[in-house]
Amino acid sequence: MTAAPVLWRGEIRDAAKLPELLASLPALLADDLALRLDPMVLLAAADRLGAAILAGTIPDLQQALTETGQSSAEADQTLATIGRFLAQENLEQKLRRELGSVDPFAIRRVTYTDPVFEGWAPLGVLVHLAPANVPTVGPLSVIEGLLSGNINLLKTSRKSGRFPQLLLQALVDADLTGSLAPFVYVLPLSSAEQGPLHALFALADGIAVWGGEETVDAVEQEAPRGTEVIVWGHRISVSYLTAAAREDPAVLRGVAEEVCILEQQACSSPQCLYLETSDPVELQAFAERLGSVLATVAPTFPRTLPDRAEAAEVTTVTELVRLEGCLDRGAVVEPADRSWRLLVDPEPGLRPSPLFRTLWIKPLTRDRIVGTLRPMRSYLQTVTLGCTRDEVAEVSSLLIAAGVDRVRQPGMAFSSYPGEPHDGVYALQRYSRRVSVDPGSLGDGVASLAEFVAPTAPFLPEGTPVMTKDDFHHVVVDPKTEHLSFKSGGSSGAPKLSVFSYQDYRDQMAAAADGLFAAGLDPATDRCINLFNAGHLYGGFISFFTILEDLGAVQFPMTAVPETREVAEAIVKYRVNTLLGIPVYLNALFEEHGDLLKEYGGVKKIFYGGEHFTAAQVAHLREEFGIEMIRSAVYGSNDAGPLAFACPHCEGGVHHLMTANQWLEILKLESDEPVVGDEVGRLILTSRQRHGQQIQRYEIGDTGRWVEGPCPCGRKSPRFELMGRHGDVFRSGGPFLNYRKFVNLLTEHLAYAGEVQLILDLKGGQEQVTVRIDAGSGLDAGTVRQMLIDQYPELFLSVVEFKTTDLFIEQVASSAFERIPNSGKLKTIIDRRGVQA
Repeated sequence: MTAAPVLWRGEIRDAAKLPELLASLPALLADDLALRLDPMVLLAAADRLGAAILAGTIPDLQQALTETGQSSAEADQTLATIGRFLAQENLEQKLRRELGSVDPFAIRRVTYTDPVFEGWAPLGVLVHLAPANVPTVGPLSVIEGLLSGNINLLKTSRKSGRFPQLLLQALVDADLTGSLAPFVYVLPLSSAEQGPLHALFALADGIAVWGGEETVDAVEQEAPRGTEVIVWGHRISVSYLTAAAREDPAVLRGVAEEVCILEQQACSSPQCLYLETSDPVELQAFAERLGSVLATVAPTFPRTLPDRAEAAEVTTVTELVRLEGCLDRGAVVEPADRSWRLLVDPEPGLRPSPLFRTLWIKPLTRDRIVGTLRPMRSYLQTVTLGCTRDEVAEVSSLLIAAGVDRVRQPGMAFSSYPGEPHDGVYALQRYSRRVSVDPGSLGDGVASLAEFVAPTAPFLPEGTPVMTKDDFHHVVVDPKTEHLSFKSGGSSGAPKLSVFSYQDYRDQMAAAADGLFAAGLDPATDRCINLFNAGHLYGGFISFFTILEDLGAVQFPMTAVPETREVAEAIVKYRVNTLLGIPVYLNALFEEHGDLLKEYGGVKKIFYGGEHFTAAQVAHLREEFGIEMIRSAVYGSNDAGPLAFACPHCEGGVHHLMTANQWLEILKLESDEPVVGDEVGRLILTSRQRHGQQIQRYEIGDTGRWVEGPCPCGRKSPRFELMGRHGDVFRSGGPFLNYRKFVNLLTEHLAYAGEVQLILDLKGGQEQVTVRIDAGSGLDAGTVRQMLIDQYPELFLSVVEFKTTDLFIEQVASSAFERIPNSGKLKTIIDRRGVQA
């Protein structure tokens, strides 16, 4: 076996240097403990490594496993299991299941109405003592230590070879940011080297021990006071077959396979099979039947022969049972080559097997399960249960009451799923600690303390292109994540769908809830009416329903119903103080029922989205109706989701980026270079978490500019100011409309060849779109208007369905079209709706 090297801060080093390296470790750890490991960096690196392993592009790993005694087939199976384990979706699910989120170290409010903050924190320095017989356990324990944010020192044995070092070095190499290295060490140390081990223990905040009772006792005696000792001791697993399942061929084959796989070396390998019977004759007949199945199954699995001491134990136990058989107290069922054996014992007490395809066969009636197994409860792990459907609940409950942690079908003892408890607990929680912060009034309006930590940009490979809307709508979506679809703006051709997984949706709405809380919505006092549009696959109403639900706010889900009198009366009747909706609808509500709402005087907050209020409208609402707060609820879109929020110090179109789930670049209007200073440019979004349609450097169609300097609110997320739409796409009354679509429809349906100019106005709270065409065309204005409404679904929604936009056709002389003075080019869109307030 090739000598095992040292892996030191993610770098392979000569083992001869280990004493010198260990001397420098305390100073290194003192500095590195201040570092924070970004879980998304780890997930991305693990996913790359997992994909490379499954593709077979790291042959050294296979060779390193065969050096430990595994056959090529076993090594391939082991690597396939590790490759699947490392997939981002699996590790992300593990994080969510065990620690609650993919960023469990963000210390955040327990609820939005409670000022107490909680979160998870790493133990700190985690020493892993890996078992000698399974080379994969140590590095996988380190990966769990990384998921929980720890600096990991893995002590390996000579039998583990160099596999742990190679696997973990490959993980570090797969990290394109270079930030994983300080968290990973592999130290090949003999257990006899007490000095170095004591030095490691002295530095440890936690010690994960994989081993037997003697090893655990020794570590607990040597561990410094206050150091958490996390024991993953040897466990015993069994099979239990009810009377109804004892002849089931699939059940018997499953048991036989589990006896042969790994030579019963795994904790989940069955060492004993219990049959629901009290009849010795029946027990012997069952053993013969299972033996015939084993005779067929065993040759299909490669054997690992025991060493001399292990073989002696197998022989001793077997011959003792054979002797007891002379007194009718046992029997042995085995083939001529003695490659496996069944030890029939009429006594139900649990006995460990000498392994290497040796299985006890014992009787155990259902009523004696708890009493028989409970004395061994601290050692029990898995039971493979063969039974009928109607027996599952009863027998599983009895086994769990006896102390069993896992129940599986026969043949599935080694199956697992992301986030599965290990030995009855969540590993990541044992490698972490729960912390709390009570900042008092300093936490007002704050959802997470992470808001005051400077965010890091997601890593994007050099040369990642800017994604256009057309690119976005051609992204292939995995059907497994195609859960929730919203209609996009339909800016080019027919409207397209934006696809989210339910996890995407929950993550996006959680970020939006944090943003709305920062904007000033107080769920402890505010009574909210949701007046966003619903239906037609648009996301406004349903999104804000979820946001308010996440906030725990009192909500009246009204939607933008045409009967505004009903809305006004509901506001008064239910003492609503906070309105959420689009400005055009809210303006109409106050215009049509101003007397009622002014007399009520209880509306104090308005949170808007989709469009903007003009400065004049804001002034009118404040002066006439006593509205104290008029603020953007969220900046976002149906395709990219919530993107930014406005804190109390944000004026007009200024927003904070939602860095928990988005990253922003602002590129020049005419090139893909970053803007300089406060230059206006195109907004380019990258989603940090998106399982449906992936978003990397997505050009959303808006323009904006950076707002320099710190925000008085103290948040570290970048600020930017929205400056309007870029190009031909604009929003009117909710949906996005496209200048080119107007031109194409006029050309295709009316053979119009002249110039087209759009005028956007906002009068009396109502959106107006005026389509200017050349008077010389001879087209009838009514015909043009009806054709556009009939052929343009989004325009139909705004004008006819939602009634949020008025459409006019204006025929003008060619000279009346407004143009850009310097170039003489046509101004395709003239937006007169004012500046966002």
